[in-house]
Amino acid sequence: MFSSSLVDLSDQPTHQPCTITTSASGTTTTCGSPITRLEAGRVLVQWTETGFLGWTLDKAPGTPMTVGGLHAREQVSRPGACGENSGDETISVDVARAYQDNYYAIWACLRGPDIDQEAAQIQRMLASTTFPNG
Repeated sequence: MFSSSLVDLSDQPTHQPCTITTSASGTTTTCGSPITRLEAGRVLVQWTETGFLGWTLDKAPGTPMTVGGLHAREQVSRPGACGENSGDETISVDVARAYQDNYYAIWACLRGPDIDQEAAQIQRMLASTTFPNG
């Protein structure tokens, strides 16, 4: 499996999500969230491109949808993975790419009090998304 971060978006300040460690055996990069604790009323969205041998959209959890003309699946959970950084809701979307075994992964972490408004913003973002060459 490989994953490459495309962009982290938030309406609160972020920090460097990766730590680089150099030792006699080489260099290791470990990445996590660019936010330690999501503040009330804030949103964090992370986009990655991922490759996983044998991955297909049919195996991905969630409800079918289309993002940028590509087939996708969306799953909403409370709190989901975003609970680790104080999020109240996680919206995860896997978007199948034209390349076999590859997909875009989108994670949105929402924190109340107005999760419905925040979720609507995420849906507008997804509706306006376009991809260059899948």
